[in-house]
Parts: sequence; structure tokens; C-alpha cells
Amino acid sequence: MQKYPRLQGPIETYKRWTRNFLLPSGDEWVRVRAGLSAGLNVHLHFPEEAGVWLGEHEPEVQRAIEAVVQPGWVVFDVGAAIGTFALGIARLVGPTGRVAAFEADPAQAERLREHIARNKLDSITQVVEAAVWSPTSGETIPFRRGSRMRTQGGVESAGIRPILGDGELIRVPATSLDAYVASSGTAPQLIKIDVEGAEYEVLHGAEKLFAAHRPLVIAEIHTTQARDRIRTWMAEHRYAIQETVLFDPVPIRLLAWPKERGATWTHAVLPGE
Repeated sequence: MQKYPRLQGPIETYKRWTRNFLLPSGDEWVRVRAGLSAGLNVHLHFPEEAGVWLGEHEPEVQRAIEAVVQPGWVVFDVGAAIGTFALGIARLVGPTGRVAAFEADPAQAERLREHIARNKLDSITQVVEAAVWSPTSGETIPFRRGSRMRTQGGVESAGIRPILGDGELIRVPATSLDAYVASSGTAPQLIKIDVEGAEYEVLHGAEKLFAAHRPLVIAEIHTTQARDRIRTWMAEHRYAIQETVLFDPVPIRLLAWPKERGATWTHAVLPGE
């Protein structure tokens, strides 16, 4: 598509028209048609979640996951929502692997559990119904829900709030990744983060994890403050990073790996390459 930029606008317009007028309306159980979770069953709200059904949701992230995840891996999906990625990752890691899917919104977490059960992935995937934050003693934390798009909710605390979250403010359980690793005895090879603005706080609550286990990271970063703090954090922890600007100046997509491992991802997983 990068070779024909003039076509991108008309194609996106056609996709929106198709979703609004030709796809189902309301709630439907469907089988994902393509991508990381192809063939798995999900209960979606149409037309808003049509991209999940078509396998079009964040294709670069899907390719990045498929490029590295191996059978037997442990993967943390922080901000798992309804399992768009967690379900496909569970299939990749297989019966000897594990997926910890962290989701703070109660309605999203319920749908996530429903999808896991429907696809018989219960033995591989654990739902952790909590907001992931910086070091915490397990207290609750304010969480602003999304309204039209539930995935746009996030923690609203310490000057941080979800960029597009516009729903009710509730309190949800909070944890840190270090606390979870300590209690579960499970550490990941990959962490995927999409938490609508609280990305730095997730990393700040995982200092011990990164020092001991050196996981790969895929993150969507939603604010310039988080971007700048994460760049510094990654340099201090001896991580190499690769950024893709999704909309100038943010959000950006970040792939990160320990410098001692050498290049982990190649240009093959980047958009338009």
C-alpha cells in the first residue's frame, strides 16, 4: 500500500462503508477469518468490532508476535481486552506454554473469560482481572471505562488518564508485574502492553522482572510523556528499541529487546515493508 498512497484513503472509506452496511449488526458469535486468531470463536459487537472478525486489528503487532513466539513460552498480555491477541498467542505457545491476560475492565474481562472457555484454552490462559501499575500493595485504583469502545478505558491516577476513555469512573484491583511474578512463580519471554497511557507505570512495576528475565516487549505508547520516559527507561535497562509512528507524534508502536541478544525483529514485521 505504501507504493500507492493515493489509494489508501478510498480503500479505508470503502472498508468503513462495508462495515457499516454489509456486516452483521449487534452481538454475534463469529469465527475470526484471518490473522493470529484465525478460526477461533469470538462474541463481537458489530459493526464496531468488525476488524477483529476480519483479522485486521493491528496487523503489524500480529506479525511481530508470530515472528517470535515459540511453543512453551510464557507471554503476558497487559491490557488484553476481549482476547484479540491473547487467544492467538495461547494457540502459538501450546499446551506447554502459558498466557497471563491482564484486563481491568470487568465487562471486558468477562468477555475474555467467555472466549477462552469457548475455544477450550482454559488450561493455557489465565485471566488476571486487575490494572497493571507501578509498585503496589494490591489496593484498588481509579479506572476510566471506555463507552462506545470499551478498549479505550484505562487507569486514571497520578496525572495519567486514558486518552479516549470517556465512560464511568470505577475502582478496580491493581497489581504490578513484579508482584504477579512473585506470587505466581511464572516469568514471561514476551510482554505485550496496550494500556491507553499507563505504559511507563507498567514497566516501572516490573524492575525485578526485567533485571532477572530480560523479556521482549511489544507496546503501544499513547502519550509523549510516556514515550520520553520509556525511551530513557529502555536505555537504562540496556534494551534496543524500534519505533513505528502511528500518528505524529503519538501513538507509537515500540518493539524492544535486550541488547545482548542482538536484533530480534527485522523489517519484515513493519508496516509497508
